[in-house]
Amino acid sequence: MERLEDTLRVAYRESFHQALQDGSAKPFLFPYSMLGTMILPALWLTIPHVSRPWIYRTRWAVLAFVAVFNVHVMRVCSSTNFGCAYTCGLFAAWGIMQTLGMLVWKRPQFEAARVVKVVKKKKKKEEEEAKSEAETETEAEADLEAEGVNGGQIHKGTTNGMGHNGLTGQQSLRLRNGVANGSLEKVARPESMSEVVEYRWQKFPAEAPFLDRLGWVLDLMTSLRGAGWSYSINSIPRPIIPPIIHDNAKVDISSISLRTTSGFTHPATEREFLLGHLSTCLLLSIFLDFMVSQMKRTDPYFLLGPDHTYDVPPFIANKSPQQLRFCRLSWVLVVIVAAIVNLFTIYNVSHYYICKMIFPSRAFLWSYPSAFGGFCEVLDRGLAGWWGSWWHQTFRLQFLAPSTYLLERGYLRKGSAAANLFGLFVTFLQSGLLHAAGSLSTIPRTKPLNQLWFFLLQALGIVVQQYLAAGLRRWGPGLPRVVRRGGNIAFSIGWLYFTAPMFVDDVAASGLWLYEPVPVSVLRLLGLGRVLGDGNVTEAWWRWDKEYCLKIYEPKHWWEAGIAI
Repeated sequence: MERLEDTLRVAYRESFHQALQDGSAKPFLFPYSMLGTMILPALWLTIPHVSRPWIYRTRWAVLAFVAVFNVHVMRVCSSTNFGCAYTCGLFAAWGIMQTLGMLVWKRPQFEAARVVKVVKKKKKKEEEEAKSEAETETEAEADLEAEGVNGGQIHKGTTNGMGHNGLTGQQSLRLRNGVANGSLEKVARPESMSEVVEYRWQKFPAEAPFLDRLGWVLDLMTSLRGAGWSYSINSIPRPIIPPIIHDNAKVDISSISLRTTSGFTHPATEREFLLGHLSTCLLLSIFLDFMVSQMKRTDPYFLLGPDHTYDVPPFIANKSPQQLRFCRLSWVLVVIVAAIVNLFTIYNVSHYYICKMIFPSRAFLWSYPSAFGGFCEVLDRGLAGWWGSWWHQTFRLQFLAPSTYLLERGYLRKGSAAANLFGLFVTFLQSGLLHAAGSLSTIPRTKPLNQLWFFLLQALGIVVQQYLAAGLRRWGPGLPRVVRRGGNIAFSIGWLYFTAPMFVDDVAASGLWLYEPVPVSVLRLLGLGRVLGDGNVTEAWWRWDKEYCLKIYEPKHWWEAGIAI
């Protein structure tokens, strides 16, 4: 008997192929579909315009084209790869927001700067000081070993062979010498004692060749959280950013912490970075394979959404509606968090080693922070901590750009209730529009506005919780910390319980859970398909069919020629 998921895959893909033949739909094409999001804005930003105001004024024409073109993309483009189908609309909407941010809310050529590593020759006096410092470090390590340190690691006061910050003795010594992170490891080490690595701010290289300018621009556009840039969000590890940055000025690397107040961390050494990311990727791949398989095999809701009738499995029928909603929401939350962490893991490793080979001056570990912050932020701040600190913050830079622009120019007063409310609702409005665009580009019929309403309700929830907390502080004595934390997590879970179905129902109806999250099923490779609900059917361990592959597209017009994704 054919499974529901297989039936739906065939039906959705056939309907999309029919739409392609009718001309009412198009696949997401490279490079055509990326014209508005990446190609045109990047090319415009490479043209020096700081001293050419007439060129700078053309940004409005670029913005208008990007908005019109990308709305067209999100309306007509989709994919038989169900993950890419959702991403089509998301990518197009993000292109409008990012172009608005780079061309209107911010002025990259005037003010943006990135951190680069520079290897330079030491002066004779510096060489002697470095040699003396190296000898002192060697003597210090020898003294540590003589005091009972095994292999250069401090045992006193620890249970895991690490120092006070969880670092080895050598790394702790580096901290005392003024390097606040472990990112000056092998990639950043000079070739000899006569060379030294420095970190410098690099502004837009207006006099450089075109490819150098293009590289600077693409680096900025693909750095979503601004890591390693003067635009970096304050949630992730970053150096002190001066109000006015001069080209080639030194970067205060010692100001970068291993963990921010929001709980975002970065690896201290390349070994920790590689082993941590590879082990995380392997474990999450197995976990996602299991979780998504169970979603598809045990509950038709995840394949059809709430607006279809289907036979409910017995173990689901026995649950109350409230229990069923809570279980579904919890399952989706866990899967989404795992998927985002896995995506960040793959991106961090690939991006870091590509930079290390091609552009080593941009390969430093603190620009690859963790995907999520500390969950304690939710306990301490409630729903505001959930979305403002713990959640992944990938789009935070552009979401905050409109309110930052108005604050910097005096249209809003910093700290005022109007400024806070404007920033809050504009941020969640953009987030809602972004996810609604993803829903719009999927193959099945969905309700994109539900995703918009979900995110707007999160802004309302933050306001409600803050007013309730202020009222409790004003009318009653201070509550113990454990009670406050309990109230914050209870309110957050309760608010999401009543509002999240708007988002989760639409995602289920979009067919997103038909996407295979990993190409290789490790459990099936090991012969454990029954664990995934395969039953007596032997399924292949390679999960991606031809629809996951890139395809040459035969267009009706020459400008649409390219690769279908």
